[in-house]
Order: sequence, then C-alpha cells, then structure tokens
Amino acid sequence: MINYVAAAISLMTCWMLASTATPDAGGSNAVGVKADDAMSIVSAPNQPVRIVGMRFREKPQEGRGRSRNSSNTMDVAVEVENVSSKPIRFIGYVLDPPDRCPGSDHPLSYWIWYGDPRVLSGAPLRGARGGPVSPGARAELIIQGGLLDSIRAMSVRDRCRAEDKPDLTIANVAFVGGTGWEGFADGPNHDRWNGRSWTPHQPSPERTQKK
Repeated sequence: MINYVAAAISLMTCWMLASTATPDAGGSNAVGVKADDAMSIVSAPNQPVRIVGMRFREKPQEGRGRSRNSSNTMDVAVEVENVSSKPIRFIGYVLDPPDRCPGSDHPLSYWIWYGDPRVLSGAPLRGARGGPVSPGARAELIIQGGLLDSIRAMSVRDRCRAEDKPDLTIANVAFVGGTGWEGFADGPNHDRWNGRSWTPHQPSPERTQKK
C-alpha cells in the first residue's frame, strides 16, 4: 500500500464528491447485488471512524438534474460513524483498483471524502463540505457510478478474476482542534493496516481584497 498523505496533493483530480445525508444501511441494485459486495474494506484496529452501511443510491431521472452522458451504474453511498471522542472535520478514504491481476500496472488510487480535503495540503479553506461530525454521529461519502464503471473496465482489461475487488481503505481523519489520524502499512512486510497520530495542514487564512 502507498502513503496516501503523499498522494493527497493530486486528490482534486479524482472523480469523487461528498454529501451530508445519512441513509439506511444496506440496499441493492436492480440485479440484487449488494453494494458492500463490490469492494473489500481495509480497516485499522484503532481507527476513529467505521463503516456502518453501504447501499446503491438511485439517480435522478433524465431531465431532473441528470445529463444524457451520466453513467447508468448507481452511485454507492458509504455511511461512516465517528467512534472517537472528538468531533471530526475531515474523513478520507482511498479506493484502490485491483493491482494483482495479470495485466495490472500500478493503477491510480481514488479519494472519497467528507469535509474539505484541502486540510491535507494547507490550501485556503473556502467553506467545508459538511459540518463537523460529532462523536457517535454519522456522515455519508459517495462513490460515483462513473468511477465504478472505469474500475470495472480496467479489471476486464487487466484480466482480473471475479474475486479481485477494489480496496476501500481508511486513510486520514482530521479532528476539530488541529489533531488527526492517518493509516499506514505496518509490520515487517508492510502487510497490516494500522493507524497513528497525524498533524493536518492548517488551511491558510483567506485574503480579503481591499475595495
């Protein structure tokens, strides 16, 4: 696994977005496939958040906020819960396509998040995408159907097996107050996912233009 903090500078190019709704866990798409069957969850024993549910989310009909070029694959809503004792302002997961298929060549990782990802780079904070998540509260992250289409096409191209699923890995959590948590590959062979303290970048203050 890679160091996700080092890769965070390019996260603005990924195909993800986040929202604040909290749906019911579970659910399936039109052919009865459960959302949590589409990927493998990689967690750490001391992580401050946990996934409590995944479901396919219905898309708006054409002409009601949906373009003709939108993917037909349903988005996946991932519901996470703050299991720490501190309010959280950013939650970041990384979706890794299968990398052990015959044709795999270190595919790119994709970020999904709640909050504002610029806490990873120190860029100016222009308004968080959702307010702080209190201890015991939940937030929702969205994996877009178009990204799932791309990963599926990549898996076919790389001759992956049906059981070769993308990994959804907890990467970074920023708490209100300036502290944080990050996941990292631990152990002699770097084959265990663990967590440690992390200091998020503090967003630069906005510059006020003089009139």
